[in-house]
Amino acid sequence: MMNMNYLWQLDDLKKLSNHKNHEVKTWAIHRLSKLYPQEASEIVLQFIYDKNEDVAQEAPKNIKSVAFINNLYITIYNNLKNRNHQQSNNRNNKAQLQSVLLFKLLLAIQYQ
Repeated sequence: MMNMNYLWQLDDLKKLSNHKNHEVKTWAIHRLSKLYPQEASEIVLQFIYDKNEDVAQEAPKNIKSVAFINNLYITIYNNLKNRNHQQSNNRNNKAQLQSVLLFKLLLAIQYQ
């Protein structure tokens, strides 16, 4: 694979994605996915829970790595499978909620 030298380096965009201004965050998330799609998916995933609604809505649209999406499907499947074999408790409920949120994320990515 060809190594590209972009004006915006991955580390710089990572820092900007944590900026306090939501517009800067959203811009950095978008740039990450355009310039570094393989690396960006894991970074961008953390922003689906951002307190700013604009950032939280933009995050799933910028997960482009097919391998990353496949791993999310596997994670969801395993979480649901394990849930069926365990007793109900708070951790189990948390795992179920996480699975539902991941599933919603995957639907958002699939149909964008």
